[in-house]
Amino acid sequence: MKRVFFIVAAGAILFTMSGCTNPEVITDQLLTYPARSADSVTVVEPGMPAPKGAITLGRVAVVDRGTSVHCKYDQVLALAKKETARIGGNVLQIVEHRRPSLWNGTCHQMMGNMLLDGKIDTDSIAMGSYMDDFQNYLESALANEERFYKHEVARQTPANRLRLSGGVALNPDKLKTIGGNYRQHVGLQLLASYAHIMKNGLSFGLTYMRTMAEYRGLGDYRLDCLTPTLGLARRFANHPRWLYDINVGFGYAHYDIKDFHHRGGLGVFLSGGLDYLLSSRLAVGAELDINAGVFKKPDEVILDERVKDLGLGNFCLMTGLRYYF
Repeated sequence: MKRVFFIVAAGAILFTMSGCTNPEVITDQLLTYPARSADSVTVVEPGMPAPKGAITLGRVAVVDRGTSVHCKYDQVLALAKKETARIGGNVLQIVEHRRPSLWNGTCHQMMGNMLLDGKIDTDSIAMGSYMDDFQNYLESALANEERFYKHEVARQTPANRLRLSGGVALNPDKLKTIGGNYRQHVGLQLLASYAHIMKNGLSFGLTYMRTMAEYRGLGDYRLDCLTPTLGLARRFANHPRWLYDINVGFGYAHYDIKDFHHRGGLGVFLSGGLDYLLSSRLAVGAELDINAGVFKKPDEVILDERVKDLGLGNFCLMTGLRYYF
């Protein structure tokens, strides 16, 4: 039990260190001019037209990774202006501004165009060597707009996930005791979990499961598992509303068969799931889980001579709600 507590505490410390970060700045840089001061960048509010004749140098988005700090409106705007100035732009046209809400999180977020307004010195434009003609290059660069918004921004996996699931659990094993052999009925499985998802898709968190079933003729059966987990969670690149994840965990398990026996031991957890985002925060999903425990054998249980420990576990198919933030 002390080992489980240590793992959970270490995970909490890592979450605190990795979760409290500044908002993420995503850019799609098309053209580059000499850098300038961010104070020289003017802002065009959403719905207002860009200056006539201004050219697009790139796109910028400032997004929340889930537990970002320093993300008030003026702080987010300053990040976008700084990026605009870095590539030589002097106009930031805000295309979309997402205010804090239940669905969008606690941070301001924005997407915009980085523009250059004024006389254009084509000699100072930094273009790829593979393009010889400026017009062809510009047209090709502007064609990246849809890719930027739909692929680069939309595919960002939210940094945190809460999951509540329920479904059926099946244990195909028999329990052999000195009083007879017993088979478990199909039972009910409940799960609650939290995961912190890093930028590369790796995740760590904590999962609690309870299985409730019955051994016919013996008594009601309950298996509880609490396991720290490691996993991988990502969106499908071409279908950003869909997310998949896999997880593995080792922790503490406890079983209780009414009027027979109860004991704690090592818990093992494996899962694979698929989620569909109904909004930027709320999702529905399905998962296939295996949860099991390894326990010291009670005197009343009969095992094969080669087996020294009692193993109890379940295959589980569940559905439920997820909240990403």
